[in-house]
Amino acid sequence: MNNEQDNAFTYTWTIPGFQDLVHRVPTGYFLYSDLFWSPVYRVDIDNSLISSMSSTRRNSGHSWRLRMYPRGYDERYKSYLSVYLEGFQTCEEKEKSLTRHKEFELEAFRSQSDPVNGPSAPIHLASLQRSSQSFNFNNVINCGQHQFCSLEEVFPNDRNVNTTLIIRVRIFDKPQSGSSSTNSDSNHSSSSVSSGIVFPAGLNDFLTDELLADVEFVFDCGSRLKAHRIILAAQSTYFKALLLGRWRESKMDSIPIKDTDHNSFRSVLQFFYTGRLEQTSDVDLLTGVYILADKFDLKELVQMAASQIVKFVNDENWDEILLLGWRTNNDGMRKAGIEYAAENWSKVKNSDNTKRVLAAQDVNIIEELMACVFFHK
Repeated sequence: MNNEQDNAFTYTWTIPGFQDLVHRVPTGYFLYSDLFWSPVYRVDIDNSLISSMSSTRRNSGHSWRLRMYPRGYDERYKSYLSVYLEGFQTCEEKEKSLTRHKEFELEAFRSQSDPVNGPSAPIHLASLQRSSQSFNFNNVINCGQHQFCSLEEVFPNDRNVNTTLIIRVRIFDKPQSGSSSTNSDSNHSSSSVSSGIVFPAGLNDFLTDELLADVEFVFDCGSRLKAHRIILAAQSTYFKALLLGRWRESKMDSIPIKDTDHNSFRSVLQFFYTGRLEQTSDVDLLTGVYILADKFDLKELVQMAASQIVKFVNDENWDEILLLGWRTNNDGMRKAGIEYAAENWSKVKNSDNTKRVLAAQDVNIIEELMACVFFHK
């Protein structure tokens, strides 16, 4: 269902028998809606507003789907319904490395029924108010909400009651001049995406200026890096607790950093001062940055590192990228590893890499890999 008034497109996902899903689907597992398309509006030569998508040319619009975790994204949110909007890249967005900027809102409703009274009228459960998001197409779960709706609200009395869940998304679009289907100001690569933090001009100079540095990190290899507590604490809750909290490190001028690569840590510090991740083909370095960024809860840096890592998937590392993506819930890396293996299955099926994936003994990884292999045949 769609409504194109005010340049908005509405898609409604109706899920009957939702109570059965909650009983069957474990925490951390998800299901997808059908794929759907929203039009892209543009202003024609005579200044009239038209849509680039007709009923016979759905693929000229933007494609989407909803991802829903009936019992939460992970154990922290197991008493909630988690819902996200995913976008699929157009050819132009892929060729030009464009980022899609959209505003959207989500709503959830429930309708319950019994043999005597039949179905009830839909009851509003939750809303994610209209917000602006940038879709970089690496499947980072950020365009939605982990705690979208409490399961107690879905089932106020009994989880066995026959319940239909309704999720509605509205996607808002601003008219574009000419025939381009993507915002002209979106031409930014993922390696230079702003983290939402303001980086004053000249702040990067302090990365190499030790004059005002007030903390030093010491590595197992003997290398040392100096930094500024206020810069790190202002941008990371992890470092705020480490440097300004009650941990013993807050009283130390030199802090030992164990089992951590010096270069990866330096790249993380560089992000704090510049908001950027250096371009490199060193997958080991990028992986180290990714792991540290995940540890420090730097979502933007996680996104930057992941989008670079998947560019260099090959015979030697596809399994490592797959397993790291799986462990950290990064769909982009997981899919990159699985799709590479599927496309090169005759070459990799008897390799040590495949044996390492099988040795992980995760039936979900194996099932997804085999499904992708079968699809590619």
